[in-house]
Amino acid sequence: MTPICRVVLALLAAGLVGCGSVPVATLMRLPTFNEGNVSFLDANALRVKVSLPKGFVLDVANTRIVAKVDATGASSNSPLALDYLGRADGRRRSGLLGKDVDVTTVEMDLTDESVKALRETQALIARGKLTGVSLKVDVNVKQSPPGATSTQVWVDLLLSPIEGYFPLVEGATIELNPATKR
Repeated sequence: MTPICRVVLALLAAGLVGCGSVPVATLMRLPTFNEGNVSFLDANALRVKVSLPKGFVLDVANTRIVAKVDATGASSNSPLALDYLGRADGRRRSGLLGKDVDVTTVEMDLTDESVKALRETQALIARGKLTGVSLKVDVNVKQSPPGATSTQVWVDLLLSPIEGYFPLVEGATIELNPATKR
């Protein structure tokens, strides 16, 4: 098995409120995520959904995907800004034995500048042997209910419309920055 076949996509869903951050790490193995399809990933198709419990408001302008790619002879650490696509209300499971939580889910895709940056990262992969890939999703909370000190977060990623969304973070608890605890 090549090193890339053992790549684990790392998601760091950071509970960023204002300008602070508290990372929560989740690891997920993606059996179809390999050297061949990273190069051909359609930057225009990449989407992310972030779900927060009702009463919490996502700061889309400061929520980012950070793509870190290591290849022989070079590496890239690109923050990718996101554009708002829409929102939906729904329910998510709170842990394995938890109950359902009312949430607001915001769907986002890459900005035009971020599409260009991802394509430059893909060009880096084409120039050398891929040795590692990770994606970091920085989740920023703009507003929270009075007295809230933490919240749960769910993050889903779409790499291919054919494969659909897959969960990266399911109900992880993140601490809120004091600036947003209103």
